[in-house]
Amino acid sequence: MDKESFFSSRPPCPYCGSHQILKNGSTHHKKPKFLCKECRRQFIENPRKRQITLAEKKQVKKLLLERISLRGITRTLEVSMTWLQKFINNLYRSVPLELKVKDTSDLEIDIECDELWSYVNSRIKSSLYLVSNFPKKSSNYWVLLRRQNS
Repeated sequence: MDKESFFSSRPPCPYCGSHQILKNGSTHHKKPKFLCKECRRQFIENPRKRQITLAEKKQVKKLLLERISLRGITRTLEVSMTWLQKFINNLYRSVPLELKVKDTSDLEIDIECDELWSYVNSRIKSSLYLVSNFPKKSSNYWVLLRRQNS
């Protein structure tokens, strides 16, 4: 028996893709185990639990940023809830405890105030006061006070 036919009858390594595979006993479920000669890792041919690829892990991170529910992620990517929870816990542990935030106490803040009213329904005599402390290019405002004259 030549060397190529000996190694070609075995499944490729799921970790490195090598075909340099040796039989390495069997599991307690009587499934044959294999050993990769290049990366020295063991595996079985058709595992019940599949490996989650790096692309799937990136997809999980994207879906978490989009605030998709955990159950939704498990259904769409076909991963288990326990794996997903462990993955999220590992992500949480990798985030630094102290975030680098700039101190804004010494920055100047411009606050503007304006009274708005209209001729429409002018008998009601109500007005709004708007307060803004946003940059000049922003169009966001806060309603601070509503005055009603009786």
